[in-house]
Amino acid sequence: MNDDFNTPIAVALLFELAAEVNRASRPEDARLLKALGSVLGILQQAPRAFLQAGSSVDEAAIIRRIEERRAAKSAGDYARADAIRKSLAEEGIVLKDSAAGTTWVRA
Repeated sequence: MNDDFNTPIAVALLFELAAEVNRASRPEDARLLKALGSVLGILQQAPRAFLQAGSSVDEAAIIRRIEERRAAKSAGDYARADAIRKSLAEEGIVLKDSAAGTTWVRA
């Protein structure tokens, strides 16, 4: 008990395994990472749920505003699109644009 069950070493190994999961994208590595994380009580929640936890904003309202922003961008109204992004940011919502679409996380 003097070294706290070697928790720093365990966490370091989880980071190494997470890097391997990201590099190789093998499902068995991801399952192993989740199983090992459960020993420490971490990595058990769905990533989206974790990142959006504590949000006091209605997810449906955020999705509607993201769609409104997408429509504004399609129409070339970039000022409106930027205003929507800024408004959400002021509420603690960060938008992440990618080729697959726009997602959000709580800041």
